[in-house]
Amino acid sequence: MDSKIIEEEFHDLLDDVADGVKEKLDISKAVKKRSSSETAAKMVSNSSTVGEEIIEPEIESYRKDLKKQFSKLLKAVENKEEIHKNREKVLEHDVFYQNLEEHNEEVERKVIERLESLHEAIARIKKSEKDDVWEAVSENFTRREAEQFIDDMFGFMEELEAHEEDLKYTKEVDMSKISKILPFQIEVDYTSEALEVMKESEREVREEMEEKIEELYEDDDKPIKL
Repeated sequence: MDSKIIEEEFHDLLDDVADGVKEKLDISKAVKKRSSSETAAKMVSNSSTVGEEIIEPEIESYRKDLKKQFSKLLKAVENKEEIHKNREKVLEHDVFYQNLEEHNEEVERKVIERLESLHEAIARIKKSEKDDVWEAVSENFTRREAEQFIDDMFGFMEELEAHEEDLKYTKEVDMSKISKILPFQIEVDYTSEALEVMKESEREVREEMEEKIEELYEDDDKPIKL
């Protein structure tokens, strides 16, 4: 299968995840909870600038990292590169690993295991002569393997629930962009807000893909070709 077909299919799905986060993320909640200035909190809550200057750049960075990492995985498949030999390259855009507050070997291991599993699945799709990603999946994956693939793509936040306290999402907010009477900056920790909406957005896309898997395998009672 042409790599462009694979990339476009999964970039679209990753866009859906990022769009879900954009729709739900409200950094002003974090400002209200953590700012010592009631005036700052009120200004942020009522400002349309928050979306343009604070939230949107964060979401676009998140979106780019999701897509870049997938593209690097796909490129590694094309070049027959093993993930464990290119750790730094694939971790560079990992939205989980890069937001660890400090080094955590267990999280890094889980991240690498997930990427290796995705690498293997993408390689199997790439070998297909089909022109449709999901036809390739149904031809080359058992139902359980297809479900695992979807979990790896869109269920990793649940894998990291035990390590949420090690993840940290912060943003330096320039209050002068919101109001001239607030000529200072505050660092906002919006970790709980980010994790909540990331999980929810991942889950929404995963549920859609689970329906797709149900359609692909509902009439198939025989073993799937490996």
